[in-house]
Amino acid sequence: MDIIFALFHILGSLITVLIVFLAIGEFAKWDYERNKKLEREELSLALNLKIDEIFLNKNMPRVIEYSTIKFSDELLRNRLSDFIGIIRSLFDWIGFLLMPIVFLAVIWFTVIENTDHAVFSWAVIGVAIFFFILTMLLSSICKLITGRFPGEAKAQRESLMSYTGAGNLGAK
Repeated sequence: MDIIFALFHILGSLITVLIVFLAIGEFAKWDYERNKKLEREELSLALNLKIDEIFLNKNMPRVIEYSTIKFSDELLRNRLSDFIGIIRSLFDWIGFLLMPIVFLAVIWFTVIENTDHAVFSWAVIGVAIFFFILTMLLSSICKLITGRFPGEAKAQRESLMSYTGAGNLGAK
C-alpha cells in the first residue's frame, strides 16, 4: 500500500509540475506579446507614426536609426539590461537543472531507503515556483532601473543586425 501512495505522490507531482509549466508558458507568451505591444507603441510615439505604419519599407530607415541609438551598447542602461539578462538566463538554467535533480533524488531515496520519501517529490513544484518568482522579480527590478527588460537591448541589437546585415550598430 505504501508503494501505491509513493507512486501517487511522484506521478501527482510530475503532472502538477507539467501543469505549472504550461501556466508559466502561457504567462510568458502573454508577457512577451504585451512587451512587443508596448515597444510598438513607444516606437509609434517616438517617430510620430501610426502603429500599423511603423514597419512599412518607407519608414524603416527612421526605425533603424531610432533603434540603433536607443539600444546602443554604449549606454549604461543597455549594458545593465544585457548583464541582468545573463543573470536571468543563469537563474533559468539553474532552475531547470535543479528540478530534475531534486525529482530524481526523491525517486532514488524512495526506492533505496523508504517509500515515505516520495512526499518530497512535491518540492519540485516549489523549486519551479521559486525560480519563476525570482526571475519575475529580477525582470521587474531591471525594468525599474533601466527602463528595459533583461536582455531587451541585446535582443533588439541582434534583430537590427539580422535585418540590416550590419556588424556593430553602436550609437552615432
